[in-house]
Amino acid sequence: MRLVFDAEEINGLDGFIKQIKDKYPEAFKAGAGDFMTQVYRESLKECPADTGVLRESGLLDIKEGAITIKYTAPYAAAVHDGYKRHWVAPRRRKALRWEVGRIARLSARAPRSGAKFAFSKGHYVPRNRPRTEPQPFLLRPFQSALNRGALIKAVINRMQEVKNT
Repeated sequence: MRLVFDAEEINGLDGFIKQIKDKYPEAFKAGAGDFMTQVYRESLKECPADTGVLRESGLLDIKEGAITIKYTAPYAAAVHDGYKRHWVAPRRRKALRWEVGRIARLSARAPRSGAKFAFSKGHYVPRNRPRTEPQPFLLRPFQSALNRGALIKAVINRMQEVKNT
């Protein structure tokens, strides 16, 4: 899952920012980099951390003109966007099996000799399970930073640095 901010392909900016982008392209790129760094830091704070793997998978990649925030954990999109009810089926023969008559807390032990097993052919994971609702840990900080004018402030700060030098 990733969020890409391309300084070259920005459309719909108000006139003031467009003028700054045209007159001071380097200051605009640097300000956009500062803005996305702020968004990245805030997304790390908002990122849910049960095990910490998702939070540690976050990357900020600044290249020529494009700034990308990535979360490389395989389940990042499912956490961010939530997921719908879906079918879970066993991939291997012994998956989703349990020993008949065995107490759950003892099921990790080796099976008894002559034990009988029950198998599941699959089941639905319902939408109303805990933590399946969307948790937009990347989109929410981006929108709040835009609403409070962080992009404009970062660009103006960089523009002033360019003027002072």
